[in-house]
Amino acid sequence: MSEERAAYTNSTQKWLSVDPAQIRLSERLKNQLGWKEWVIDVAVRAEFRCEYCDKNLIASVDSYREWQHDHIIPKRVRSENQDDIDNLALSCRLCNVNFKGKWDPGHDLPDGASREELIQAVRKYVANKRTRTMKEVVRVRDAVFGD
Repeated sequence: MSEERAAYTNSTQKWLSVDPAQIRLSERLKNQLGWKEWVIDVAVRAEFRCEYCDKNLIASVDSYREWQHDHIIPKRVRSENQDDIDNLALSCRLCNVNFKGKWDPGHDLPDGASREELIQAVRKYVANKRTRTMKEVVRVRDAVFGD
């Protein structure tokens, strides 16, 4: 492992596993695909799934093309450290743009909420928005297909 990678790993070990298999995976993604360290770390931490709906973002071309990185606490709210790795989540486009958007999960949680608490708040928020949207879809289907 390079000194740069070792230093980066040491500085972020609270969320980056030191599992040798994950380190090898990270090295492959960096060397074979040219991915940036932070992209690798966000993707590996999330196991290549949307952190809000669990969609597997490498399961298909369509899923892969939905791959986005979300600022858990939106940039407009968090003036410092907005691009800190702990404020980034792997997200599908649908959750990031259509459901979460610029919603701030920190608004409903106590100051100093953990990343996991913030992610859980977003998951709940997204699930509620999906449920409302599904009700709309059902109404549209009923209108289209009628009785």
